[in-house]
Amino acid sequence: METDARSYLYRGKVLSVEARESVNHTIYGTHFTDSKGYQRMLLLNDELITRRTREEAQADLNAFAERRGLKEVNAKGSKDSGKKKSPSSAN
Repeated sequence: METDARSYLYRGKVLSVEARESVNHTIYGTHFTDSKGYQRMLLLNDELITRRTREEAQADLNAFAERRGLKEVNAKGSKDSGKKKSPSSAN
């Protein structure tokens, strides 16, 4: 079962599920890009935690968004915002 990749707007940040390498395997969790352009993982107690599959992590994010009434955003937009800008392109 494959889950559609969805992104949501939360407190001015685009949240999406991304993979991250850990010591023994790949984990999935909710990520956002901070004001300096660095990608961060958002962990919130029992609501948003790391998972072993993308589908489980996406289900967590979808439930989180539904409980808080978050607005869904275009997934392509989150890809562009996740890139750190070079100093020359910041002007």
